[in-house]
Amino acid sequence: SPATLSRFYLAIFELLEKHLTWGGIIKSKRWSEIDAFSSLPDGNAIVSMFQKLAEQNRIVLLKKTISPATASAYSHLSVCYGINSAGIVSAIHGRRAIHWDCSGWLKNPFYRNPEQKISYRSLSEFKQAIVSAGMGDNTIGDFSEWRHHFNYFDDFNAAERVAGFIDDFMETVLQSDDTAYSLDTA
Repeated sequence: SPATLSRFYLAIFELLEKHLTWGGIIKSKRWSEIDAFSSLPDGNAIVSMFQKLAEQNRIVLLKKTISPATASAYSHLSVCYGINSAGIVSAIHGRRAIHWDCSGWLKNPFYRNPEQKISYRSLSEFKQAIVSAGMGDNTIGDFSEWRHHFNYFDDFNAAERVAGFIDDFMETVLQSDDTAYSLDTA
């Protein structure tokens, strides 16, 4: 909701204000201009906090066309509003990412492991995880246990594998004229 999105940004900016050595990169899928954030509840406070941090060269807002993987390559930890694909994409690329589960998606597979440090149900737990990560806890946002569920081979060669599969299938089906056999062989 707009209210929880506002709480998210305010919490992040408050942490940045408190921890003077930290910086931030904002990658929004909606907005590339900070003034757009003023449409949120407490939007003027969000814009004001952003501008103050920007004057200190401690925060930047990326264009919405930048990929999450690119944005996360320049960070130590990606912090995500809700459990979302941008954080998972970043994590698949080997980056640490955490999610504030503001919608209460309790059936998410992450929760099967009570020791996971990826998804947080409360904003206060989420903020504490950010602080712990900022103090050097590299287990926060560690996605290695989950990476194989999203990228089984832990590489980025899917296109080559699919092309090889299609080539194998086509060659075998042309020779055998047996679709099931050709699929099994490929």
